[in-house]
Amino acid sequence: MGCSAMNRVATYLTITIGTALCLSPAALAGEGVPSATELLTKMQAFDSVLSKGFSCKGTETGSFSVGVRPFKMNWELTCGDQGTAMVFRSAEVPAIEYQQLETSGLRVMLPTRSFSVGVLSEHILFFGKEYSSQHRVDTIFQVSPDNTKRELGKARVVQLRPPDAPEMTLPIMKAFLSLGRMYTEYLDEVTAVAKDDDGLLHVTAKGHIDMGNTGTWHLIVEPGTAYLVRKASYLPEGREGEKPLLEIENSGVKYSGGVCTAEASSWRQTFPDPNSEPHRLVFESTSQEVSNDLLVEATKAMNGPFPPNTVFMDDRAVPPIIETTPSLFGPGEAVPPVETILAEMTGEEVQDMNVEAQLTSARNGHPPGPDTGQSELQPRTMRRPVPAEARNQASGRLYAILGLVVVGAAVTGYFLARVRKKKC
Repeated sequence: MGCSAMNRVATYLTITIGTALCLSPAALAGEGVPSATELLTKMQAFDSVLSKGFSCKGTETGSFSVGVRPFKMNWELTCGDQGTAMVFRSAEVPAIEYQQLETSGLRVMLPTRSFSVGVLSEHILFFGKEYSSQHRVDTIFQVSPDNTKRELGKARVVQLRPPDAPEMTLPIMKAFLSLGRMYTEYLDEVTAVAKDDDGLLHVTAKGHIDMGNTGTWHLIVEPGTAYLVRKASYLPEGREGEKPLLEIENSGVKYSGGVCTAEASSWRQTFPDPNSEPHRLVFESTSQEVSNDLLVEATKAMNGPFPPNTVFMDDRAVPPIIETTPSLFGPGEAVPPVETILAEMTGEEVQDMNVEAQLTSARNGHPPGPDTGQSELQPRTMRRPVPAEARNQASGRLYAILGLVVVGAAVTGYFLARVRKKKC
C-alpha cells in the first residue's frame, strides 16, 4: 500500500494490540475511567487499522425508495490508498402496494389510475483524490389498483462531484459507524466520560456530521471489545428537546485479522421523516485486504457510453450543464421525459432537490478526472420559460418521479443540506 517501514511497524503494533484486546475482552474492562484525551487516543488507534486498508460485505434492510415497503440490499465496501468504493445491489423484489403509494405523498398517476414508481436496484459510489461519484439505477414499475405491478425499464443517474463534496458520504458513514468504528472523525471535543457498573463508558462530545453541521454526540463505548461504540445518537446544535437526528445501536463482535467490529446494527435517522423505521445492517465478512476489483468496478461505472434513460451530471466544471440519453418510456405510459421535467423546473425546485445550479456534465464517455474548469466541457441550456400553471404540473411530476430517481441519487446531499437549512 506504499507505506514506509515505520508506518508498517506502527500498523503491525496496532493490529497486534487490537488482536490481543479482541481475544481478551477483560484486558480493558477493568481499567479506570480514561480522560478525554486517553479515550480519543485509544479509539483512534483502532480506527486507524481500518483506514490502512479494509473491506466488508453485508446486507441492509430498510426503505430505499419512496412509497415502497422495506427490502433487502446486498452491499460491499472497500477502502485504501486509491480511494473508497461501495456497491449496493437489490437482493429481492420489494412488495409494492397501491394503497401504500396512495398514502406516501406521490401525486402523479398514469391515465389508467396506475402509479409509476422507481425502486432502487443498484447504487455504486466512489470517493477518490480527484473526484467523488455515484451511479444509481432504479427499476421503474407500473402499479395498478389491484396491486399488479409491471416492470417498465431502468432509469439511471450518474453524478460526478469534487473529491471533498460531503453530499454522497452518507452510505459510507452509515457502514462505518454501524460497525462501531470511525466515530473519532466526527468528534471535536469530548466533554464528559463516565463509567457504569457494567464497565461501559458513557461519553458526551461536541462534534459534527459534516463541516456545515455541528451538534452533540452521545456514545456508549465498550472498552472490552477494543473500544467499540455500541450505541450512539447525534443531536444538531439548536435542536435540544427534539428527537436525535441519528440513532445507532449494534450488537455482537466480529474479529478478523486484528479488526474488531460489530456483527449487526440498527440505524435510524429522523430527517426528513421523523417517524422513519430503522434500517437493519448485518456484517457478513470483514477483511484488512483492499478489493481492487471493487475499486475498478466503481470507477468504470462512471464512464460512458450510457444506456437510454440516463441522466449524467458533472458539477466539477462551469458553466452548469446536464446531459441525458434518449428515453425509452412510451408517452402516457410511465415516466415523463427527464429533460422535459428539468426544463420546467424553477430555480427553487432545483435547489430544494439539491440538484444545485452548478450541475455540469461531460459528454457521454468522458472519463472522470480532476476539476477541468471550462476546458472541453460543452454547455447545454435545458431551461425555457413556461407558464406558472405548467410549472405547477411539472412540479407534481418532479416530486413523484425525479423524487424517486434524481433525489434518490442525491439522497445524502438532501439529507445533509436540509439539516443545515433547518439549523439556521
